[in-house]
Amino acid sequence: MPETYDIIIVGAGPAGSLAAKTAAEKGFKTVFLERGSRVGSKSVGGELLPLSVFEHFPWMMEGPLQRPINRWSFNLYSNNDEKLLELGLAREKPYGYTVHRARWDLWVSKVAENSGAKLKTSTLVSRLLTDEKGFTVGVETSKGEKIYGSVVIGADGVNSVVARLAGLRGRWKPEGLALCIKQTYRLDAREISRRFSRSGKYEAVIVVCEEISRRGYGWVFPSMRDFCVGFGATLNSFEEPSPKTFSRLLENPTVKEKTAGARLAQYSAHLIPLGGVQGKTYGEGVLLTGDAAGFPCPMEGSGYETAALTGVLAAEVACEAISRGDVSAEALAAYEEKWRNSWIFQDIEFGLKTQRLLLEDIGVGRFNRFAYGFLEALTKHGSYTDKGHLEALAEFLQNNSEILNVLIGSLGKLLGGEILKEF
Repeated sequence: MPETYDIIIVGAGPAGSLAAKTAAEKGFKTVFLERGSRVGSKSVGGELLPLSVFEHFPWMMEGPLQRPINRWSFNLYSNNDEKLLELGLAREKPYGYTVHRARWDLWVSKVAENSGAKLKTSTLVSRLLTDEKGFTVGVETSKGEKIYGSVVIGADGVNSVVARLAGLRGRWKPEGLALCIKQTYRLDAREISRRFSRSGKYEAVIVVCEEISRRGYGWVFPSMRDFCVGFGATLNSFEEPSPKTFSRLLENPTVKEKTAGARLAQYSAHLIPLGGVQGKTYGEGVLLTGDAAGFPCPMEGSGYETAALTGVLAAEVACEAISRGDVSAEALAAYEEKWRNSWIFQDIEFGLKTQRLLLEDIGVGRFNRFAYGFLEALTKHGSYTDKGHLEALAEFLQNNSEILNVLIGSLGKLLGGEILKEF
């Protein structure tokens, strides 16, 4: 006999596990499917979860955390790898925590299982099952197994099979995709503590340099006995093969100092949708969450929080629809209405505008030089002989009027007319 559930969730990453946990806790018969032999075996996501994730889900503080991050170090470079500016943000309250995503995702899936959801690993969905009205009523696996349910939730990542088979969107536009490369390095825990701490605060390092990439940035995040070096940029930004681009990041002075003597332990690469949501996130008996829908913020590529939250939201809407006996697209449209009326949609819109401003209107190199020049003029920084602070700043702004006009014009677009009216 075919298996039958209330809710079928394809994918056991953050969106899938949170959807499964939510639905199971509400008493609905739930199954979530993982294509890997073990949850987390296919995970190549970022290693730093922002504090807001733990504020939304306090129970996650009990998970396998690595290090608290209490400091950000932003390093802006010129084209010849000369550091122009290092900006540091520090506080006692962590900005977030590093985790090992494979181990973390497995732990979260266990929480979902303990809530009553059934997990099936090594299960690849190859086809959606539909009825005579065109409603999605289940899935068929690559092994020919048929699993039926009232609602199917696609939480299967950037290359979502559910999104494609349900016809909710087409292929991602190249400029809306970013390729992220990550390498993990082993190092003695005490040495990591020494290299990645200032005044007792562990730091996450960001590197922005046009010579590395004109449309992306690099990062270094410390864990307990290892650390990861990552790089991400939109697909159409690579003038050379990506391994060469990553090699330039490793040669950057800041990154080179952090990685000296460390042993390479792991390499991974994956795509992230950074063009916002394309198409619909709901259909007849089907919903999309997380990367499958395009929820990562286009500004910095962060996607864990929105994946987890949209997983919860999708499960809540699905449970309500099943309780009413109506899982039509019209009923499930409440899901899209809810996320569009939340900060999630605002972040996507703001992120797209910021992405265009920094990568297209201004450019990484020009922005770095402008930021340095502005602070140099503001403080006089050993320059501007026989000029006061005001005169030095006026001279700088006059010499950089073109980029200043772009920034001022873009500021209005970023904030929006309604917000500007408040001032």
